[in-house]
Amino acid sequence: MDELDIVIPLPDLVIDKEGLLEIMNDPQYGEWSLPSHDINAATSVMTFPFDKLFSSFAGYYRKSHIDYKKLEPVKSIINQLNGNIRVLLNSPEYSPVIFSKFPINLKIGKHKDSNRQGAIHIPLTDDAAPTLFWKDGKKLLEYKHNHASMMNTKGHTHSVENGDKERFACQIAVYHPWSTLRKWHDDKELIPG
Repeated sequence: MDELDIVIPLPDLVIDKEGLLEIMNDPQYGEWSLPSHDINAATSVMTFPFDKLFSSFAGYYRKSHIDYKKLEPVKSIINQLNGNIRVLLNSPEYSPVIFSKFPINLKIGKHKDSNRQGAIHIPLTDDAAPTLFWKDGKKLLEYKHNHASMMNTKGHTHSVENGDKERFACQIAVYHPWSTLRKWHDDKELIPG
């Protein structure tokens, strides 16, 4: 197994964590809401939970706003990446930039994302719960989020089992196939310079 087919670490990405937290907590950009992952909808994300089938992802919360990608702390991240990179277009079903809140002891079942090729995952709290990656019911990788990373969320089944701390993250959805992102990484073009 090549871990870079699952996760590309981005430790050199310069993150304005305080700026991201300010955006996340700014009431002008709305309130936290439960995402609607209807398993019968065209935009569904099929889940295979640990103990029962659920469509709300067991209570994780999301904040999204069309202006997030225009704000400096987010633009700064995107501008550090390969100049050809495109983030997911804003749509009624999904936003290119989201903030996520994961309550204590939350379990998000095994699933693959259907609406984004991959995501830049930026932990905003310390000791973030790992993302677990699976194949044929067996754990492939337990990825600990010590810094920003790009995750292949469409190509690999993944889940989360949060611990005894509430955690927060910023995610930027990318448009390109994983093979392109991986090539840019291998050629040292994902974060040029």
